[in-house]
Amino acid sequence: KQYALLAVQSMPTSLKYVSNNLKDDKDVVLAAINTEDSEGVLEYASSRLRDDYDLVYKAVSVDALNLEFASDRLRDDKTIVMAALKKFGGVLEDASERLQKDPELIKLAAENS
Repeated sequence: KQYALLAVQSMPTSLKYVSNNLKDDKDVVLAAINTEDSEGVLEYASSRLRDDYDLVYKAVSVDALNLEFASDRLRDDKTIVMAALKKFGGVLEDASERLQKDPELIKLAAENS
């Protein structure tokens, strides 16, 4: 775990290469997310963690492009989607179909494109 933490802190996408157990370790995934270049890191997290509200909220708040890899349930969560849209409006396409039609979110996406 210590080596994985060091690896993901220096290169977040190295999460792709750690064991499945570590991809399901919240500390390891958060270490990857908390780095400056965490674009798409959520893709390599376990499905359980891609459905973890706090972790996904943090991931999209750091880099909106992580929304694409959140669980379907969380891509349909307005608070999660709003957090992502505040960073980059272009990720509205990664929200659920229902939220893509939400006038408030459409406006927010346009403001942050």
